[in-house]
Amino acid sequence: MVLEQAERAIVPKLVADFCADLSAMARQYLKEHAPNDAIPDNDVVPRYFDSLRRWPASQPRKVWIADNFHCPDAVRAGWELLHDKIIKGESVLPHLSTGHASVTNLDGLLNDWNIHHLHLGTTPHCSKPQFVKRTKQVLLAAITDTEFYAVFVLPKHGGWAVKDIIETLHQNWLELLRPYRVHMVTDENLDKDKRKSVRDAKVQVFTAVSDGTVYMPIGGGVALSGVSIVAVRRAAQTFGEVKRLQSIVQEQIDNFLVPLRERGYTDGHDIRAMLVSIRPGQYDIWFPEHNFRALVPLRWPVLPVDRKNQS
Repeated sequence: MVLEQAERAIVPKLVADFCADLSAMARQYLKEHAPNDAIPDNDVVPRYFDSLRRWPASQPRKVWIADNFHCPDAVRAGWELLHDKIIKGESVLPHLSTGHASVTNLDGLLNDWNIHHLHLGTTPHCSKPQFVKRTKQVLLAAITDTEFYAVFVLPKHGGWAVKDIIETLHQNWLELLRPYRVHMVTDENLDKDKRKSVRDAKVQVFTAVSDGTVYMPIGGGVALSGVSIVAVRRAAQTFGEVKRLQSIVQEQIDNFLVPLRERGYTDGHDIRAMLVSIRPGQYDIWFPEHNFRALVPLRWPVLPVDRKNQS
């Protein structure tokens, strides 16, 4: 009896550094997708989360089209090609700005209003075949994990500061903007040149639409480092969760002992573990010395959104 109690009192030590594992995963991902970027270690995880917005994942999305959407004949074939890719879940990266080959390249439109601009070419770029041919007319769109909101086709590449973008979102998909609505403040009433200047200076400004509704930057803005503020917050949150996860695994290490023993673990020894992926809703932990993987579930809030104009 005394021996049994003594054995139960010996708690194996978890040898792990899940925060370092998280940084290593982020580093590897960025190395594969932006090999020419030199990113400091303390910037890797925020840049990784920023890249998820910059580089929409290849997965099927519903397409929603603004009620005043019009595609000029000159780029209609390109829009039809892109539309088909979106529905099928093919990559839209070839249609993005060539600047998105780097995760450190600032995209003022994306940072300020969370809007992508996509080129509507149908053939490969002459010198960068991973992209489609550039077009003067570009599609402006908001992209989420499951939805693609076509705002309008801009007649001229570069007119990113026009308030019609926010106005169109407000008129068509109010629920997308509701979290960013602010009260008791006024619009700075900037013209497009001044708005571009403040974007370049990484200054965040409010925007009012025609009915007087005022919105904060729906893209979240950027920190002085040039990283999305949303990405910085998400990185901090994830580091906090990963630290808690490591503590929980240590506290509940007994729950892993049965499968580990079946794979050769001997009581009394330390247990080495690594965080190898963060999937939707769960962490993936690997015990390398015993070739055992365990999934630890998480819960992520999903908010319902009312939408219209599905194509």
